[in-house]
Amino acid sequence: MHQSDTLRAEIRKLVVEQRKLNPELGKITRKIFWYPVAIAIGMIVTVSTVTAALIKLEQGGLVVGVAG
Repeated sequence: MHQSDTLRAEIRKLVVEQRKLNPELGKITRKIFWYPVAIAIGMIVTVSTVTAALIKLEQGGLVVGVAG
């Protein structure tokens, strides 16, 4: 009987530990997903801004201070 009681107590400890770790796992999973998304969005915004500036420059609509 003593061994089964010890085993049950250990199982209870593991269940409690699992309940503590589950929210942390969710946070890590969200970070793993959202960081690459944020980087991709930043790159898209950068490329579109540079493209828009180049188009305006080509059309003569962007004033660039060039001494010369």
